[in-house]
Amino acid sequence: MPMLKGLPPQYELGTEGTQHWFSVGTPFSDAFRNQYDSDVTVWSPQGRLHQVEYAMEAVKLGSATVGLKNRQYAVLIALKRAVSELSAYQKKIIPIDEHIGISISGLTADARMLSRFMRTECLNHKYSHDAPMPVGRLIGLVGNKMQICTQRYDKRPLGVGLLVAGYDDQGPHIYQTCPSANFFDCRAMAIGARSQSARTYLEKHLSSFLDCDLQELVAHGLRALRDTLPNEVDLNTKNVSIAIVGPKTPLRIADEEELTRLLALVEGEERRGGSASATGDAGAPADRDRDAPGDDPQPASQRGGVVMRSIIILLWLASAVHSLDLQYLDPTKLQTQVPPEIQQRAALEVIRQYYSKVNVRIDPVFFVNKKDSFHLKTFNGTLDIRASSGVAATWGFNYFLKKYCKSQIAWQTKNVNIPYLLPEVDETVVANDRFRYYQNVCTASYSFVWWNIYDWREHVEWMALNGINLALAPVAQEAAWTQVYTQVGMTQEEIDQHFTGPAFLSWLRMGNVHGWGGPLPKSWNALQKDIQTDIINRLRNLGIVHVLPAFNGHVPVAFSRIFPNATFHKVKQWNKFDNPYCCGLFLDPFDSLFVRIGKMFLNEISIDTPLSHIYTADPFNEVEPSEFSTALVQQTSKKIFQTLSDFDKDAVWLLQNWMFVNSPLAWPVVRVKSFLNAVPSGRMLILDLQSEQWPQYDLYQMYYGQPFIWCMLHNFGGTLGMFGNMVTINKDVYEVRARVNSTMIGIGLTPEGINQNYVVYDLMLESAWRKSPVKDLNAWAADYAERRYGCNETAEAWKYLLKSVYSFNGLSRVRGKYVVTRRPSLKLKPWAWYKSYDLFEAFRKFVSVGNVSCYSDGFRYDLVDVTRQALQYRVEQLYMNVVSDRYTNVYIYEASIKRFLDALNDMAQILYQDQHFIASKWFKKARGLGESPDEQDLYELNARNQITLWGPKGEISDYACKQWAELIVNYYLPRWANFLDAALKAKKAGEDFNEKDTRRVVTANIEVPFVTARSNDVDGSSSVGSFTTAMEVAKSLYRRWSCAPDVEDLPVVVIGSDKHRRTTLADDDLEVEETSGLPSGHGYGVNDERLRDADDGEVTKADRTSKFYRCYGNQNVFVTSAKTSRLPFRCSIKELPWPVFRSIATCC
Repeated sequence: MPMLKGLPPQYELGTEGTQHWFSVGTPFSDAFRNQYDSDVTVWSPQGRLHQVEYAMEAVKLGSATVGLKNRQYAVLIALKRAVSELSAYQKKIIPIDEHIGISISGLTADARMLSRFMRTECLNHKYSHDAPMPVGRLIGLVGNKMQICTQRYDKRPLGVGLLVAGYDDQGPHIYQTCPSANFFDCRAMAIGARSQSARTYLEKHLSSFLDCDLQELVAHGLRALRDTLPNEVDLNTKNVSIAIVGPKTPLRIADEEELTRLLALVEGEERRGGSASATGDAGAPADRDRDAPGDDPQPASQRGGVVMRSIIILLWLASAVHSLDLQYLDPTKLQTQVPPEIQQRAALEVIRQYYSKVNVRIDPVFFVNKKDSFHLKTFNGTLDIRASSGVAATWGFNYFLKKYCKSQIAWQTKNVNIPYLLPEVDETVVANDRFRYYQNVCTASYSFVWWNIYDWREHVEWMALNGINLALAPVAQEAAWTQVYTQVGMTQEEIDQHFTGPAFLSWLRMGNVHGWGGPLPKSWNALQKDIQTDIINRLRNLGIVHVLPAFNGHVPVAFSRIFPNATFHKVKQWNKFDNPYCCGLFLDPFDSLFVRIGKMFLNEISIDTPLSHIYTADPFNEVEPSEFSTALVQQTSKKIFQTLSDFDKDAVWLLQNWMFVNSPLAWPVVRVKSFLNAVPSGRMLILDLQSEQWPQYDLYQMYYGQPFIWCMLHNFGGTLGMFGNMVTINKDVYEVRARVNSTMIGIGLTPEGINQNYVVYDLMLESAWRKSPVKDLNAWAADYAERRYGCNETAEAWKYLLKSVYSFNGLSRVRGKYVVTRRPSLKLKPWAWYKSYDLFEAFRKFVSVGNVSCYSDGFRYDLVDVTRQALQYRVEQLYMNVVSDRYTNVYIYEASIKRFLDALNDMAQILYQDQHFIASKWFKKARGLGESPDEQDLYELNARNQITLWGPKGEISDYACKQWAELIVNYYLPRWANFLDAALKAKKAGEDFNEKDTRRVVTANIEVPFVTARSNDVDGSSSVGSFTTAMEVAKSLYRRWSCAPDVEDLPVVVIGSDKHRRTTLADDDLEVEETSGLPSGHGYGVNDERLRDADDGEVTKADRTSKFYRCYGNQNVFVTSAKTSRLPFRCSIKELPWPVFRSIATCC
C-alpha cells in the first residue's frame, strides 16, 4: 500500500506487514479488460494481475470505515448502508473474539467467510494455549488464507478489505488487510468509498491520537468518517457503528444510547470534508459503485465547473502554504549550535536540583518535523528522558512534575512533591510548533531591570522548564553603543545626555525618550556585560535560541553635529515628554550612514557573544519620524535587513507588530504590506504581540507570507490586578494553527511585566503541546490549584475566579489602572467585566480552607491576591458612593470618605502578609546594584519614578503602578486622603472644589516627596506575618467587607469582540477620565493626522467631519468631534459600544 506523503517514517499511517509484489493503484480502464484478466494466475505483459486489481477496486465500492488507536484503546467506526429503503442497514462491524473485532468494506459474503475462519482460529488457539490469540498472529493467518486465492486458477481473490481492531499484551492494534493478501499494522486507517478524505484527516491529526483520551479518539474517528460524506448527509445512530476494545474492556459495539452520546461529541461542528457534488449517501445500495458518473445528480458541465473551481482554490491555498520558506527558521539548526553532550549536562544541572534519579539523552534525531519532542519513561525508580534538545529535556521533566506529581514551578513560588515510588510513565510529547517565544521589549525594564546574575540564572531555568526555545537575550546594548558613539566622535557629555537611567532603557532603545533618569553609570554597563556573557552561554547550552538586538535607525541628536551632510528626521513627541528628553533623530534609510552604523553596532555586540542568527529591531514602536511615508518605511525595512544579512548571511529579523496596533492610522494596509514584503519571505519573523485581544494576522493576510508567532501580551506595565482571557487563549491558538493557509509557527508570552496572574501563563504555555483545547476549564483550574497548593480543596474557589476575574472577553483596554492606584479625581468611571458576587464567593472559599496541607507559598500568595482583589473592587464601589454623596450633606459625605479610606488602609494590611507584595524588595534590589551611595540613590530614584510618576512631570503617571503595601500606605492612600480632605473642606466652606489645582498640590506634597525619598529600610526587612497571621487578616477583612448592602456593583462595560470586523483600536494611553479604562476611540482617535480612505490612502483633518471612509475594505467609518453628538448614518446610539467622544464610530 502506498505510504502517505508528508509524514516522517515513524508517523506513517501504515507499516507494511508483507512486501508488495505487484503494483496497485494504477489507473484502471477498459483498455486492460483483455485476455490477461480471465485468470488470477495469468500475468499481463506489464507485470500485473488484473483479477487482484479488480478485487482491490471492489473494496473501494464499499462504504467507508475508519480504525484508529491511542495508547490504550483501539476503535472501529463504520458507515452502514441499506440495500434499499425497505431493508435494514447492513452490519459493518463483526466481533471475532472478546479482544478482536473487524470492520469490512467490499463483498459482505467474502467477509462472512473470513470472519468464520478468524473465529475458528481464535477458538482453537484458546483451547490449545488457554490464552487469547495474539492479534498479529491471527492477521498472519488471514494473510496466508487470502494469499491462496491469488495463486490458484480455480479460485478468485477475496473482494473484501478488513480493518481489524484488537488488544493483547502488546497493547492496542489496528490492522488493515487487502485482497492482495498484504496486511499493514497501522496507527490509523480508513478504507472504502471516498476514504481518501478520511485518511487526509487522520494524517493531519495523527500525532495527537496517542495522547488523547477515549472520547477524543472516538471524536476524531467520527470526524474522519464524516469527511467521506456529502455535505447534505450527516452521521446518525442508524448509519454508524462504533466498536471499542481495550484493557479490561472486552470488545463492545455501541448500542443506540451510547451512539447518541458519542455522536454528540461532534454535533454542530463545522464540516471539514465532503462536498455538494460528492455522490452517495448512507442509505444507498451497498453493491453499487457510488462514484459512477450516472449517479451524479449534477450535469457534467456544472460538475466540471465545480471541480475546476475547487482545484483552483486548493492550488491557491497550497501555494500560500508552500511558498513559506522556513529554511532559516529551522530549530534543528538554531538549537543545535552546542553539542548534545553539553546540552545534556546543562539539562541535568537544572533537573537534578529537584530529583537525582534521572537519566537524560539528547539527540537531534528526536526532532519531529523540525519540532522539539521528549519521551518519558520510568523504570525501577528512575526517570529516563530522551529529548531533541536540552530545553526539550527540561520541558519534559516539568511536564512529568505537573502531570504525574501534581507539582508546580512558577515565577515566584514552587511546590515540588515527587513520590518515593515513581508513577508508571511511558509517554512521548511532540511540540505543536517550531518555537515557544518569551519576552516583550519592555519586560527588561518593568521586571528584569534590577536583577543580578543569580536572578537571571533562576529565570533561565524557569524558561527551560517551560519549553521556551526562543527568547530575547540580556545584552549590554549601552556598552556597545558607547563604543560606537565614541568611535564616531561623540563626547562623554553628549553620551551622558543621551542615555536614560536603567529603569527607562527600553524606551531609549526604541527612540521614545532619551536622557531621563540618567546619566548611566559605567559600572552599570560592566555589570550588564557580565550578565550577558553568563546568561547567553546558559541559554545556548540548553538549546534556547537567544535573540540579539540590531540597529533600528534611532540615533542621538549629537549625530547632526558629527554628520552634517547626513539626512535625519526629527521624531515626534512621545507621551507629552518635552525637551531635553524628547524628540531624538531618525536616520534616513536612504542615507549610506544607516548601514554603516548598523554594522558597527553588530560588530560590537558580537565581540564576545556567539551569533544565533535571530535579531530584533523595532524602528517605529510608538514613534513616528517627522517625514513619514510608505517609501521611507519600505526603505527602512530593506536597510535593516541588508544590515543584518551583510553581517550574517543566515540572519532573520524578529519584529514586534505593536507599531501597527498602536498607530493604525499611520499604517494603511498597503504601507504594512510594503514594509513586510521588503524582506524576503521567511527572513522576517513577526510577533503578533497581543493575539488574545488584538490579533492582526487576518487583517494583514497572514502577514503576506511572512511567518508569525501567536503571542499573549496580557500585562501592561507590570501592574497587579487579577485579570485574564482564559476562554480565548484556550480556543484561538488551536484554531489559527489548524488553518490551511496559516503562517503561524509558534506561540509566545509577551507581557510587559511578569509576576502576576500565573494561571493565565500556565494555560498559555500548555498550548505548546496540547493538541486540542482544554475541554473543561473548571477541571483544569482545579488541577492547577492542586499542583500549586498541594491540596484539592480550592476547586470551588477557582470555579468562581474563572467566572469572574478570568472571564474577560472583549476589546476594552485593561491596563491595571484602578481607582486605588489612579491619580485622585472625582471624574473617574470605574467598570468591571464580572459581578462582585462571584469574586466574593471565591474570597469566601479561600478563607474557608482549613486543610494545613494547602498552606504552601502558592496558596499564601493567592490568598493575599484574592483578598487584595476583593478589596480593590470594594474600594471602587465605595468611590462611586463618594462621588454621588458629594451632593448630599457634610455628615454623609465625610462618612463616605472615611469608609473609602478605611478600605484602602485595609488593603495595605493584607499586602503586608506576603513578601511578593512588598515595595521594599523593589527598592532594595535597585540599591543593591549600585557601587557607590550616589549610584544607589540614582537607581532608587529610577525605581520609584517608574512605578509612580513615570517621567519628570508625571507624563504617564501610574502606568506601571504596583499595589504594594508601602505604596498604599505612603503614596496612594495619602494622596487620596489629601485630595478628599480638600474636597470636604470646600464643601464645608460652601466653596467650589477646584479639582485641577488640588491635584497639583497633591503632586507637590505627596507624589514628588515619595519619588525623591530614599529608603530607610534598605535591608528589606519589612513586617511580613506568618501564614497563620495572613489567614487571620484575610478572614477578618472578609467579615468586614463581604457584606456591603449600600454599594452597587460596578457597571459591566465590555466592548464585545467581533471576528468579522477587521478594525483595530488606537492604543494610545491618554488620560480620558470620563471613559476610564476604555479605549479613547473605536477605530482611530481624532487627534491622528490621517485616516484610511477606501483605497487606503491618507485623509487630512479638514476632510474628517464630512465624509465616510472605509476601514480595511469593508466597513464605513464616520468621524465625530468632542463638540458634536452627530451619529453616523445607519447607526443608532445602541449600536455604539460607548459614548461618542474623541472617536470614530464604526458600523457595518
